[in-house]
Amino acid sequence: MQFNKFPGNNGAYGIRRDEGPRQLVGGMVASQYARSEDTNNTFSLTLLTGAEGAGLPLMRHGQSHVGLYVMDGAIELVLGEKFFRLEKGDYASIPEGTKYGLRMDRVRNVVLVLQTGG
Repeated sequence: MQFNKFPGNNGAYGIRRDEGPRQLVGGMVASQYARSEDTNNTFSLTLLTGAEGAGLPLMRHGQSHVGLYVMDGAIELVLGEKFFRLEKGDYASIPEGTKYGLRMDRVRNVVLVLQTGG
């Protein structure tokens, strides 16, 4: 099994903490742990880390379900035209086709994003 590099297929691999692929998205660091192409198009897993004010604009996934789990800090979640505050330990399930966005609300925030499908 290889570490910190995606196989590009449905093979075994591992990502060590604070290593592996990362990119900047919406003022946050997005650490990828699983991509759909490496899980036979079943899911992807990303850890978003950022400071107050960072976030994602409104978006919609037509064919995938999204789960958000706040591991540290707090976020403001927008679902359609409604706003919800999620704090450490809170989870939100967002069905496919639902418009959503988020904004980080504390000095340090960590959100686990699980998305089904490709």
